[in-house]
Amino acid sequence: MEHGASRLTKAKRLIQVLGPAGFAKQAGSSIRQSLERQAEIVLMRGITPKAFQAQIDHVDRLKLRLDRFMISPWLDFKVITSLPVAQRDDIQARAKRILAHEFDLVGSGPVILGPTVDWLSDWVTGHHWPAAHWHRIDAHVGNGTDIKRPQSLSRFQHVPLLAQASWLSGDGVYALEFARQVESWLTANPLGKGPNWVSAMDVAIRAANWIYGAWAFRRSALPQSFWEHLFRALHDHGTFIRSHLQDTEVRGHPYVADLTGLLYLGALFGDIPQGKAWWEFAYRELMVAL
Repeated sequence: MEHGASRLTKAKRLIQVLGPAGFAKQAGSSIRQSLERQAEIVLMRGITPKAFQAQIDHVDRLKLRLDRFMISPWLDFKVITSLPVAQRDDIQARAKRILAHEFDLVGSGPVILGPTVDWLSDWVTGHHWPAAHWHRIDAHVGNGTDIKRPQSLSRFQHVPLLAQASWLSGDGVYALEFARQVESWLTANPLGKGPNWVSAMDVAIRAANWIYGAWAFRRSALPQSFWEHLFRALHDHGTFIRSHLQDTEVRGHPYVADLTGLLYLGALFGDIPQGKAWWEFAYRELMVAL
């Protein structure tokens, strides 16, 4: 009752300040936003298309698609394995720091994040964001806290380095680290929840790097369950990006990043109508944006 009375008192004050017409307009906007959030949650929970489920049941088919369109990593492999010894040693030294979960992002300086990475925190200030719906994430906490730290880490831009060290050493530990980090991230970051879903650009960059890792480690001895989790998550990433494009009046690099990630995902899932639609849309829009 007290909660209801409090809301009634607040409403009366708003009517006094805004007037009946202004109050009605604001209330309508609030209701619309609430409905939009609820609809988005339903969309994000989504039902996996039957065609997609059938494809997931054949993980090897998706791995074959990686071979058909992932040209860049293959070129990287040729270049990396031909580098002088000093450069190859440097790559492996940096990759070993990744194995130790040592990162230097957004001006933090080198920091070891411990055996279990906390994907939802700013490791400089210790601030921890909840795994709440991304609409409710406070990106401007203050006190030196920077949401870009967990977001930058969650882009997984270190995956190519793990792949390169794997090619140079032949050590399966890098594939295992890739899988462990992805599984850990998925546990901490449910679809559409937490700071790492606030920006579609970050989602797109993460998807592209995961696809790079999938190609690099496609022949490793990782369990079937990991591949199923990864491909399901990538499909979720595509669904999220397509419904949260940063398509503003002035199209900048965030929109281009969104489209690039969607292009990768569309190529991966090109055997199903949704994936084909992603690819065709992203390609068409990129031709205009660029």
